[in-house]
Amino acid sequence: MNGILKPPCADERIDDLQYKGMRLIQRRRGFRFGTDSVLLASYVRARAGDRVVDIGAGTGVLSVLINARTGAHVTSVEIQPELCELERRSISMNGQSASIDVEQLDLRDAPKRFGDGAFDIAVCNPPYFNGSLTGNDDSRTVSMHRKACSLSDIAICIKRLVRHGGSAFMVYPASGVFELARVMSEHLLEIKRYRFVQSSRTDAPYIVLIELKRGAKPFAVCEPPLVLYEADGAYTEEAREFYHMNADEETLNGE
Repeated sequence: MNGILKPPCADERIDDLQYKGMRLIQRRRGFRFGTDSVLLASYVRARAGDRVVDIGAGTGVLSVLINARTGAHVTSVEIQPELCELERRSISMNGQSASIDVEQLDLRDAPKRFGDGAFDIAVCNPPYFNGSLTGNDDSRTVSMHRKACSLSDIAICIKRLVRHGGSAFMVYPASGVFELARVMSEHLLEIKRYRFVQSSRTDAPYIVLIELKRGAKPFAVCEPPLVLYEADGAYTEEAREFYHMNADEETLNGE
């Protein structure tokens, strides 16, 4: 374990990501990663040597897991300084400081900072909701609602940062997939592969995992749905693989 780990304060906790001993420091109150981020990290196709940018990284769960799974170098872009600091402490704790960079930056300024075509792959778990949350927790508002950026902002950022022929991976509510496809296509990003996720075999899908390519023709492969739970409430075998669960583990830390 590299670096000196600052002990978590009363408002922090350390979550086990259940993969190669990776852990993540998060605030007990405020934005925390969800299972959609873990599913997206497992959906990403990347290799060692690839240059990956994590857009709107939050506390860095995607960056940590993608680097641990693939060996790709990841650059995290996050506008909120307190979340950047949490991620820096996590990657130091995990010994990933040489392979993950953290940039406190508005995503709209990222192309100017890094240059066009600087990355092979982009990953993004974008804000899902319009409007803003009630209450005083600005980190949750910025992370979950389109207060600081729009889908068009994200599409422009991906189009400029990812090289021609490069890929982008996203997770989005199933009900908004046509909106996302329209906006991305307007910026020359076409869906090439997608997979709906549903809680049980009888439930409607609630999110969709998506792979896009910059400059590709409009043609996409619809993969079989990912079902998370059996009828008895246990995780399906495939869900266990996505969640990196060991045989004796039945829960995923993180909310």
